[in-house]
Amino acid sequence: MLKRNGFDDELNLTHLASNIDSNQNEISFKGAPETEGILASMMKGYSKVQIETPIRPFHESNLQKILDNVDYGILRALQGTWVSYNHNGNGSRELIGSGIHTTIMPSPGTNAGTIPGKFSFECEEYIEKLTFDLVPGGVRNRGGANEQFCGAVKYEQSIKSVNAVPGESALKYTPIHEENGMYLWLSDIFNYAATEKTIEEDRGIHALEPDAPNRDLYKSGYQDETVFLIINDLGEKEYVTLENLK
Repeated sequence: MLKRNGFDDELNLTHLASNIDSNQNEISFKGAPETEGILASMMKGYSKVQIETPIRPFHESNLQKILDNVDYGILRALQGTWVSYNHNGNGSRELIGSGIHTTIMPSPGTNAGTIPGKFSFECEEYIEKLTFDLVPGGVRNRGGANEQFCGAVKYEQSIKSVNAVPGESALKYTPIHEENGMYLWLSDIFNYAATEKTIEEDRGIHALEPDAPNRDLYKSGYQDETVFLIINDLGEKEYVTLENLK
C-alpha cells in the first residue's frame, strides 16, 4: 500500500507526464542519463503505508473533490493503445509477427487414462494489442471507519497468431487469446468518523409516525432501540426498551 508524500498532492495531480513526448506519442520510462525517467519521477511522490502512519480524516464536504482528483499512480502512464512491434534497427524484418509463441496440447483422441504423454506442439508468430482506459472518478472502497479511493484502469488484451498462406499475399490472423480486466491503484486511505447524520441514516433510524405503536417508549422520537416483550411484576405482558426497563 502506498500513500502520497505531500498533502498538497492529494488533490492536485499534475506531476505524472513530465517525460511524455507529444510529438512522437512515446513515453520514456528510463530517461536520458542526465534526466529522470517517468517511473522514477512518479514513484518518488509515494512512500509505503506503515502501521503507525496516521490516517487523514475524511468528511462528506470534500467527497466530490476527492472523487474528481482520484490518483492513478504509475498506472496513468498506461493510458492508450499499445501494439507489439518487431524491428531490429536496420529496416529488415525476419518475422511477420512481433514474436513467437509456443503451445503444447494433448493430441486429438488422447486422454490421460488410455494414451498418456502424446502431445502436439505448435509454434507460431503472433501480434499483441493492449488497450488501457482510465475510469473517471474514484472507486470508493467502503470499510467503515477507514475508506479508500482507488484509481481504476480497465484493460483489454488481444493476441493473434500470424501465418503466411501459400499462394496468398494476405496474412492470416487467428485469435488465440482474449482477455479483459481492471487494475486498481491502491492509495489514499481516509478515516471516516461516524456523525449523528450517518448514524441515523446508515443504521436505518427513522422518525416515528404519530400513530406508531409503543411510540411513548422512544424519548428521542426515533426507533433507535430494540423493543422487548416481558412479564412485569404484576404478571402482565408489557413492551419495554432497555432505557425504560425497571
